[in-house]
This record gives sequence, structure tokens and C-alpha cells, in this order.
Amino acid sequence: MRWIRKLLMVCLPWLAATAIAQGSSGQNLTVVVPYTPGGSTDIAMRILQPKLSALLGQPVVIDYKPGAGGNIGSAYVAKSKPDGQTLLMQATIMGMYPHVYATLPFDPFKDLVAVASMVESPTVFVVGASSPYKTMADLVVEARKRPGGVNVASGGTGSPAHLAAEQLAKLNGFKITHIPYKGTAPVFSDLLGGRLDFASLSVGAIMAQLQGGQVRALVVASPARSAIAPEVPTTKEAGLAEMSGGVRFFLAAPAGTSRSRINAVSAAVDTALQDPDSVQRLRAAGFDVVRGDPDKTQAMLQQQYDMWGPIARELKLRAD
Repeated sequence: MRWIRKLLMVCLPWLAATAIAQGSSGQNLTVVVPYTPGGSTDIAMRILQPKLSALLGQPVVIDYKPGAGGNIGSAYVAKSKPDGQTLLMQATIMGMYPHVYATLPFDPFKDLVAVASMVESPTVFVVGASSPYKTMADLVVEARKRPGGVNVASGGTGSPAHLAAEQLAKLNGFKITHIPYKGTAPVFSDLLGGRLDFASLSVGAIMAQLQGGQVRALVVASPARSAIAPEVPTTKEAGLAEMSGGVRFFLAAPAGTSRSRINAVSAAVDTALQDPDSVQRLRAAGFDVVRGDPDKTQAMLQQQYDMWGPIARELKLRAD
């Protein structure tokens, strides 16, 4: 009996550790989407969800926590246990938040750490099919002649597309009059009717109209051409200042999450983004694949902070 007792004393710690490891491996990985279902963040995550689950060997579930411009869900993850089982799917424009929110329930740079870049929704500047502007250079020449600049539409004040248009004007020495719209349908109507000079929208939002010839894309607000609209030149190729105005989506974890866990998830994301079926589905949904490790993704977040700060201050943008 004594030898059995000694054997149990030796084996019990090992058995307990094994049980904990098995429980951890069977735990769900929760990805918080801080917006309502059906948006770009949700669509991209749902496309990658089954592949990530298979690669990580655990169920990946999406938890929607919308509100306050994405800050409710973001703060929830920032305050979660840093065990690598709760992640955030956000856009790197979150780096602009300290410039536009007087108070934030979390610090994007201190309370969260980047895990991996995933996809980008490129912003394009478009005109109606019958517009006299054949190139972006044509439009800029006209804008510089007008004291008030040209009219441009976007999906809302402070939106990434709006800021991309402001960036375009600032970098290239002309003015714009921004007109926010609540949907793309009235934008197309006013573009075709000549009431707008151009519009700043995501490629995914106007894919059908581009393919149908209703609108013409002049440039993409990106350093490189988009794989989903490869015929559209970049601003640099059009002879204008280079831009980085797209919306890039990434995964983040609570600060304090182990680097080994972050690297494991990052590697799984990178592998998922090389899967031909996933890439095809993402491009069909209007996304360019943008792979990036934790360090590159964190640098992109910092770049967004540095880039949008002067524009937010000049426009006096406030979100609360």
C-alpha cells in the first residue's frame, strides 16, 4: 500500500498538468468584433474563421460587442485576461482614436498588443462614367482653380474614406468640400447626375458599379495596386503624392499576453491567408490580403497615429 501511495504522489501532479493542458487546448478562442454583424470586420473574420480553427486546433467563435464606434468591444478585450484566448478584430485606424476621442476607455498602445495583419479594404477615388475627368491629374488641376475646391462624397464625416480624401487634398495642394452620405446609392445618383465631382469609397462597396461601368476609378489610395482592382493606378503612379488611405484589419490581444501565444496565432493567421480558397473568398468580398507579423502590425498602428494626427487636428475632428 505504501508504494501505491508514493506512486500516486509522483503521478498526481503530472495527471493534473495533463488535464489542465487538455482543458486549455479544448478552450474556445473568442474573437471580439466590436461592430454589428454584416460589416467588413465581421465578413473578413467569418471567411477566415474555419481555417484558423483548424490550424489552431480549437474552436474559434466570434463575439459581437458593438457600440461607441468600436470602443466598447475594444475596451472589453483590453481588459480581458491576457491568456491569448480573447482577441480583438479591429482596423488599424484605431491608432487615430487618441486624436479624436477626448476620453477613451482603453489605451490602444498600452492596453493592447498587435498579433497579425489580415486584410485591407482599399479606398478608391471614383467619378461618374460621363465625368470630364479622365485622370486624377485632370481633377486636381480643376480643383486648384476653384477657391472652394471640388465636391467629394464619402460614407460619413471622420470615416476612413473621408480622411483619405482630406489626405489627398492636403498632400497635393488643393481644397475639397466634403459631403457625407449615409449610403452608396445616393452617391452614385449624384455622381451620375454631375452634382459631385468625385467620391471616396472602398473598392468592396463599389465593385459592382466599377464592373458595370457606371463609375470610373481614377486612383487607389494605396502605395501598391489592389489585387481586386489591378487596373486602377496608385496616386504615385498618377504623378501625385503617395498615400496609404485604405482600411487595414488586424488581430490584437490584451497587453501581457505571452509572446509565444501571440506568435502561434500570428503564424496560423499567416498560413490561413495563403490558402487559395480563403484568398479567393476574401477578394470576392472586396479585400486585399495583407500579411504582417506582430511587429509589422504594431508599426502600422503607430503609422496610423502619426499620419492622421495632423489631419484630425486641422479638421478639428471630435468623435465625442
